[in-house]
Amino acid sequence: RFPSAEPFIAYFVSTRSMIMTPEHTEAQWASVVDFVRSEVENVIKLKGKFDLSKIAGALVGTKDS
Repeated sequence: RFPSAEPFIAYFVSTRSMIMTPEHTEAQWASVVDFVRSEVENVIKLKGKFDLSKIAGALVGTKDS
């Protein structure tokens, strides 16, 4: 739950390598971040907060001997 956009944006920016492919430019990334910031700010204006649901996991591989 985010009462302001910036903590979410910091989290979002940290996920760049999972969101954008390497050939995207800095300008394209900045455009994505600006769009997401605007959308999150709009939700906060309407609802007073921005809620995020996230499922995380890990995959562990082993090599048979």
